[in-house]
Amino acid sequence: RHFLLKVDGIPVACARWRMTEEHFVKIERCAVQSAYRGKGWGEKIVRHLILDILKQVDEPDIYLHSQEKAVPFYKRIGFFTVGEPFEEAGITHYKMYLSLDLFYK
Repeated sequence: RHFLLKVDGIPVACARWRMTEEHFVKIERCAVQSAYRGKGWGEKIVRHLILDILKQVDEPDIYLHSQEKAVPFYKRIGFFTVGEPFEEAGITHYKMYLSLDLFYK
């Protein structure tokens, strides 16, 4: 499922989620146009995506691969890091899982 957030008709953020072969939910391709960063649009689309997952999947295990610089952003939403950092597309990433208890705070 793909999501596109528009402000005054202008696409400013996107994200998607999918079921993996292991029956986990993986959030992917989260991005915000540079001119719109720091204004809450990234958090808005990720929270909307998570609420969509919760409507579609019973007791989901939700994870993502976060770029190192985005780890604090995802922690504010309720994700936590698991394991060691790894390289993906030449960029340091961390695997992060969502704690639904933290998400609802």
